[in-house]
Amino acid sequence: MSEAPPHLTMPQDFGQFQATLGKWEFSALAQVEGLSRDYLSVALAKPWEHLADSLVLAASELVANAVVHAKTHMVVILEHWEFMLKIVVEDRNCSPPILAKENLMAENGRGLQIVASLSDIWGYELTNDGKCVWAGFKHCA
Repeated sequence: MSEAPPHLTMPQDFGQFQATLGKWEFSALAQVEGLSRDYLSVALAKPWEHLADSLVLAASELVANAVVHAKTHMVVILEHWEFMLKIVVEDRNCSPPILAKENLMAENGRGLQIVASLSDIWGYELTNDGKCVWAGFKHCA
């Protein structure tokens, strides 16, 4: 197992911050994955609908990780940057995310592998009261 690559400052790949497209707060309930998918799907209407499937799936995996591992209140944020859309899941657990080694026989542990394969860049930042795990998706709009 290895930790995700931390990015203490935003990589230049993102460009300049443009806007927050959505921000949703959730308690650590199992039903939150479905709610976050619904909210993100609506927020990703034109011009980013071509990224919706990958971004929503990656977000769902990040939210599921927060539900299973952090077990705390969480915030899901969708940001528009100059060159990327960024999905962020903030929770109140200070343990860094673990990127598990690929194990075809395992019943779980693939969430961050899915995020890494779908996104163009991903990472995490430890905060004073938890962490932010995020994934970036290049866009043309």
